[in-house]
Amino acid sequence: MNGNSISVAVDATVCISLIQNAELQILSELPGYSFYVPDEVVREVRRPEQATELENAINSGGIERISITDPDELLIFAELRDSRRLGAGESACIALAQSRNWHIATDELRRCRREIVRRLGEQRLLTAEALRQLARAHDILKQS
Repeated sequence: MNGNSISVAVDATVCISLIQNAELQILSELPGYSFYVPDEVVREVRRPEQATELENAINSGGIERISITDPDELLIFAELRDSRRLGAGESACIALAQSRNWHIATDELRRCRREIVRRLGEQRLLTAEALRQLARAHDILKQS
């Protein structure tokens, strides 16, 4: 993916929301951004038709699948899973974003959102709706 772009770890909530609205192409077409889904997120997209659509987007190169292998990222992931009781996908995305200075895209609320803001700041948090607004601004989606 482009080295000059903003890298974004994408959680299952955003993937599923975009798939349900036939908008997953936003992640491959939005200029200035590179989108990554950790293995843990791919495993959380369980409905066969949604999993197939996500895999197709990954296979076409619009979204990159990524594994957490860095020891620092693994430590953050384990801490979030154990002490913060967050899901595997959310923990993976936060670990990547914190370690690599990336943004994160999630629609999770409460505990997860608080943890993201605490670790990354509000400015590095994107939602599905924020991605839709960016896509409309770039004429990728029609104005609603």
